Amino acid sequence: MAEDLKDTLSGKGIPVPLSAMIELPSRGWNGSGEFKRRLEPLLKNLWEVQPVVRPEIFFSNYGPAFLKWCNSHETTVTLSLPFSSLTPDKVKILIENSLSRLNLFLGKIPSGGAKEKDFWRELEGLVLTIRKFRRKRGSHLPSLRFQTEGLAPNLPRLPHLVSLAGRLEIPEVVITPLGTPEHKYVVEASERAREMGIRLDLGSGPFPPLNVGEVSPERERWRAGSPDNRAGIGLPQTESISPLSNFRTRLRNLLIREIPPPDFAAPARLRSTDEKRKSCLFPWNWTYISKEGEVRVCPVSRRSMGNMMERSFEKVWSCSEYGEFRKRLLSPYPLEECRRCALRGWFKPNEPTDWLWAGINDRFGVQLGTGWYEQEGSLPYRWSRKKADFSLRNSGKNSMTLILHLPSRKLAQKGQIRVNRKLVGEFRLKKPGDSLFRFRLPTSEDEYLLVEIECEEELVPHRILKNDDYRRLGIAFKGAFLKD
Repeated sequence: MAEDLKDTLSGKGIPVPLSAMIELPSRGWNGSGEFKRRLEPLLKNLWEVQPVVRPEIFFSNYGPAFLKWCNSHETTVTLSLPFSSLTPDKVKILIENSLSRLNLFLGKIPSGGAKEKDFWRELEGLVLTIRKFRRKRGSHLPSLRFQTEGLAPNLPRLPHLVSLAGRLEIPEVVITPLGTPEHKYVVEASERAREMGIRLDLGSGPFPPLNVGEVSPERERWRAGSPDNRAGIGLPQTESISPLSNFRTRLRNLLIREIPPPDFAAPARLRSTDEKRKSCLFPWNWTYISKEGEVRVCPVSRRSMGNMMERSFEKVWSCSEYGEFRKRLLSPYPLEECRRCALRGWFKPNEPTDWLWAGINDRFGVQLGTGWYEQEGSLPYRWSRKKADFSLRNSGKNSMTLILHLPSRKLAQKGQIRVNRKLVGEFRLKKPGDSLFRFRLPTSEDEYLLVEIECEEELVPHRILKNDDYRRLGIAFKGAFLKD
């Protein structure tokens, strides 16, 4: 790994996290005093908050005040609730106060007989109730998704769950934990999901969403660090990924430029190393905050990086303890809890190349640095934040070609490009589609080149496109390569 990239990944310049899981004190938002005051500066900069608190406490002591405050700062709130705990009155509270996302947690699905029929009928009835309240209020929030556990009794019911999601227009189904993704029922559910345009998350995301409220024994095993847990979280989208008709596809290709990856940017050209590394982004993009103010790297580790009640979150986030944790996680020798944790698996990094292309070799910590979102579905690009960086192997070539994408002219953007800390040029995106930029490289004998992208402004799709995407975006990156 390039030393400059390693420094940015473990140094003090790490951007604030994208998302935080926060244990809410039982005394309520308005009465949480110093905890609230210390948390406010962080919440203003977060894209997403996942509150961790029992349902009855959330609805009695938090609900409207907490949601109103987060919405005022354009912070997405994602609640994971057992669907059986939701009454029409509670649904009304969530809709009237514009909850961003609601994960309907299903747990163990009854096996056959009247109990299973009642289960599906009650689930469908709840979704229809939510839709009725949304229509009455003229709102499309909260967005819904099904979330269930990949237990053996649940697997035969996954295809039906996906079909129900398609019929009820639920765009995403999350299965967690899932130990056998090749199981025949999982394969059948995946095929149905593709046919119906549903995102089926089988465990590729960064961490398991915690449920608000009582958890099953299976979830308790996860909290204790069970070896078979995986889960995922989906991102909102700035453009649709549903297939276009043939006519619309041809028309789009005529009007909007699309640049395919060059011939040399192919998976077959990548060579794996012998080094093993944990595939985890938590210490860079997420954080976990206990109700006592302890800042932890993730919900599995009990290791404290510092206490927000004693110093600001920004100081904790950039402290030497966090830096050392990140550095160890980037090496073959992470700390003990990371080695034991099966939440994220091991992988062997590919050797760095003098090209980088979204969806092919843009793996974090190998060539991709800080300031990036997860790739969205099958979209052929990856969104950055206002500042982002990546590394290319220095092959002695004298120019760099950069391909950026603009989904909508409303998301027009401009900014600067630096290589090894030196300004090499500027970019301006105003036409939808792909744009190609070439920059002359400064003379360097370094083995790697650190490329930094700095956008002029943060783009919040909610403000610009009037959707429910509150991310702070920079540019949509497609690829980069060196050229003579």
